[in-house]
Amino acid sequence: MIVRIHLSILVSFILSNRGCYCSFCLYHEFYDKFYTDLNYIIEDFDSNIWYVLAFQKPSLPYRTLYHLPQDIVTNRNCYSYTLRTRLGVILMELVCREALATYNSYDIFTRPSGVYVTGRKHYQQEVQDFRVVNVLQLTKTTVLLLSCSTTLDTYGFLVLSRESPAVTDTKQVHKIIESRLPYPLHRWINYTVTTVSTEKCNCNVIQCTVYNKPRELRIHKH
Repeated sequence: MIVRIHLSILVSFILSNRGCYCSFCLYHEFYDKFYTDLNYIIEDFDSNIWYVLAFQKPSLPYRTLYHLPQDIVTNRNCYSYTLRTRLGVILMELVCREALATYNSYDIFTRPSGVYVTGRKHYQQEVQDFRVVNVLQLTKTTVLLLSCSTTLDTYGFLVLSRESPAVTDTKQVHKIIESRLPYPLHRWINYTVTTVSTEKCNCNVIQCTVYNKPRELRIHKH
């Protein structure tokens, strides 16, 4: 008990001196507070379409499921994640709805301990540093996915919602996130809230950047 108290004091001291970004990942008992059965949530819905309400892109030398198209900030309705689960493996695909294009896809594996890890292992650093995906259910139709890096000031943040993209405005998104995050975690989070475009989507000309090189979307013909 004494050791635990001393550890809490030490963490608090680090948080107050390091700034907001790293404090987010050093939060005491952080992982215990973020456990949610994502497989059950996905299976509980008839449809597998999830819209991105908010995100934080990590500063890392490789792509992650938190790297999104730049125009998603003002075009939430143009993109959606499809989440499917089978035998503990969750497939996440970011889809451009108008162009029927897959922007990117990731596998998330459920370990026997209940921990979620991404399946890509292209870089050794990624295996050790950023594979764990923490899940927190914010509302019945909204979940938060988050990964932390041991590198200073680096984390990925993703809020997905099953509701229609036009229903939730910016203030509602902030309220949902802040009401469910353990205090005072919401004070340290830096994220971008997406909004709905009134114009027609034009995802087929959008490019994403990997190592400063453009990578075009893969267009599926039906």
